[in-house]
Amino acid sequence: MVAMQLFKEKFLSREESLRVEVAIEAAEKSTCGEIRVVIARSAPEEVFAAATKTFAKIGMQKTAKRNGVLIYIAVNRKRFAVIGDEGIDVHMGQEGWDRTRDILAENFKAGKKAEGIIEAVGEVAKVLSEYFPPEECDRNELSNKPLEV
Repeated sequence: MVAMQLFKEKFLSREESLRVEVAIEAAEKSTCGEIRVVIARSAPEEVFAAATKTFAKIGMQKTAKRNGVLIYIAVNRKRFAVIGDEGIDVHMGQEGWDRTRDILAENFKAGKKAEGIIEAVGEVAKVLSEYFPPEECDRNELSNKPLEV
């Protein structure tokens, strides 16, 4: 008999994860909005539903201004979702969400995972900083570290 364990490579290396965390921290200095990245190794078939459930599970709807944005990546499905709470959704508009989606898709297709996330964080931060300036709330409500589940 033979047994073999296959080690799955992480979606982001430690260095890439740190770069994403630093990008979120920098983005949130220009806004009181909150941005989270969740990387799910094994997500159910319906990625948007899983993202919505995760949004609630990690407390993103509890931000003071209802301005949290989640970038949810389902590794096993090779899909992602970007969702925002009601405070930011009205300001992003479909065009803003589509632009963020396209940034992620183009970078992921090119194999630039961290770069895509960092660029998408920057895109979201532009809108957050316009409508939710940092002086409206001065504390970091949620962790900036990408969460791998």
